[in-house]
Amino acid sequence: MYEQSVLHIEQREIDRFNQLLQMAKVFQQVCREGTKLHPQFTNIIGDLWGAFYKQDVVFQDDILPQLETAKQIVASLLESELYVARHEITMGDDLLSVLCAMAMSEALKKWLEQNNVEHQRDENKRNAEYAENQVKEARRQMYDPKATEQEKERARTRKQFAERRLADLKKREERLRNEQSKTLDDLPSEQLQNMFEQAHENAQQTAKNVGQLAGDEGRAALMKVPLREQLALAEKVRYHPNLQEIADLAGRFRRIAKKKQKQKFKRTMERRNITLGREVERLLPMELANWSMPSSKLDFLRRFSEQQTFIFSTKGKDKRGKGPIIICMDESSSMSMMRAKSKAFCLALMMIAKKQKRDLAVVPFATTVGDVTLFKRGMSTTDQLIHFCDQFLNGGTNFERPLDAALTILNESRFQEADIVFVTDGASTLSETFLKHFQETKKRKQFQCLSVVLSTKYTKADAKAVECFSDKVLEVSDLAEAEDVFELGI
Repeated sequence: MYEQSVLHIEQREIDRFNQLLQMAKVFQQVCREGTKLHPQFTNIIGDLWGAFYKQDVVFQDDILPQLETAKQIVASLLESELYVARHEITMGDDLLSVLCAMAMSEALKKWLEQNNVEHQRDENKRNAEYAENQVKEARRQMYDPKATEQEKERARTRKQFAERRLADLKKREERLRNEQSKTLDDLPSEQLQNMFEQAHENAQQTAKNVGQLAGDEGRAALMKVPLREQLALAEKVRYHPNLQEIADLAGRFRRIAKKKQKQKFKRTMERRNITLGREVERLLPMELANWSMPSSKLDFLRRFSEQQTFIFSTKGKDKRGKGPIIICMDESSSMSMMRAKSKAFCLALMMIAKKQKRDLAVVPFATTVGDVTLFKRGMSTTDQLIHFCDQFLNGGTNFERPLDAALTILNESRFQEADIVFVTDGASTLSETFLKHFQETKKRKQFQCLSVVLSTKYTKADAKAVECFSDKVLEVSDLAEAEDVFELGI
């Protein structure tokens, strides 16, 4: 708990930090472990948070002796050029200030562990016990009458390696007996400055990743997310390399999606929503005038019969608030190399759904169908995002089951006018009975299916099978090439 401060800080601000600590479970654990290494650890981190968060950072006149280390560390922060340059960014920002304090807590805890002799000896003892067990296990295998000569030779190699490791650990134990622990008072100022710089960079990157996962508006979107959920997502992103990659790729896909949506709007404006056809209710006024004038009537009738009259086009019109999206995403074993990209691709489509207030469903599939996730109006909770990004099926490929699941979703009232996006890098057979049922349902419900077929040097998708149920098939070698999906006038 944060209880004592070297700063002029109000009790409500101390309480605020303790609330944040309760929300961020990993941060709380780091402070708990750090306090075992230094009794004032949590107070130091609380003061660092105050320095990042508060507008005016002033020291108290009378500092308790046990808090001198905290003052030294905070003073070093305040004197750094980096702090002066970037304090304006962290000031008043709940998420960024906590992330900076979190990164500092990890750096200080790591330094204390590396310079605390008792901690080092405990770690050394655990490693020695593990090495001794390896020697015993290898010796047992060497004399096992059932073991082959090859297995015995591998056991001898493991035994030699473990014995060398054990000898090194014994030497380290002898050296540690003659060393003394260092405290935070011994932390070099230059190293402390490097910690500050790294902490700020880490915090900004984590906040950026959280924004990319949360939605198109980035940090602006986070203002609508409860702080508890922001911190939960931040901790997941910070300690989950796969989520970091997904967040980065989601940002790239969203930029592609935005560009594609803008291009679509520009093309629509250039052609002014005009095309050729003969739907009477969509004829341009000038064509109606041609029909009404004797001199141009015959020419009009000829062009009308040949569908060459100018009409207003419905293509390219904004489907804002209409047309839910159902994504069938292949998560078979062959897609594991594109796991992060496939998740990011879905998140970019979710951004479009969110902006256009369209419901979205994701149907992951391999041999079977995984957990179907529904995002009403493209909105998602933190738990939904984390679960969606964490899950991946692996296994073989079956097209019928996800398509059947999509048809089931189409029967729900919210998804009556949905279109399907089908993404795969595999092959699967479809029964004639199912194909007939699918096409009949498509005709009755008037939905469309846009498919993305991925063919790489490692996989060869069955485009012919996909064409059987698709209105349009995009054959690409990478999901980044499937940018036409983001026009989503499907």
